[in-house]
Amino acid sequence: MLKMKALAILMILILYPGPCLAHKVILNAWIEDGELSAEVGFSDGSPASGAIVSVIDPITGAALFSVKADDQGIVEAALPPEVFAGDGGLLVVGNAGAGHRVERLLPAREVGGPRPDQAKGEMVGASVPEPSSSGVSVDTSALEGLVRQAVRSELAPLLREVRSRNDHGPRMQDIVGGIGYILGLAGLVMLVKGRQGRKKQ
Repeated sequence: MLKMKALAILMILILYPGPCLAHKVILNAWIEDGELSAEVGFSDGSPASGAIVSVIDPITGAALFSVKADDQGIVEAALPPEVFAGDGGLLVVGNAGAGHRVERLLPAREVGGPRPDQAKGEMVGASVPEPSSSGVSVDTSALEGLVRQAVRSELAPLLREVRSRNDHGPRMQDIVGGIGYILGLAGLVMLVKGRQGRKKQ
């Protein structure tokens, strides 16, 4: 009778649905020149398409900004100036649904401020650029935007590859689950053999 109770307890522990075995969600986020850039994906390398990325004030908990990621799990959005009003940094939250949630705290030194053309009281574009000696005028802000976009598009596949390699291999949870499964099967074999032995007697 004692063996049956022990076996029943063992089987309950093995078959009990423990922590959710879902994908781990990964969030890479940064703010540069008043623009939020983020990539949300799963540990297996797949993007979290349609994930909601929110910017939250970590001190008050107030939601300041929210945007939906594209099909590749990428967000690029200009933030309104009021997002930069606090001085405690910003909390970026990625929510891919079904309990898949990840947070990243950006300290104040990484947040910076709004783009100069968004800052209150500043007039950008009032000065006329001086023509260069070659006669060709270059818009530096447009050039910076093109370079930034090119760098992002080149880095995106590398970030996905790093993210997919980051979480492979057996985890402690997998190892313990495997041992429990083996012990459960051994207990089941012992139960069957014990019953067969009683029938022969």
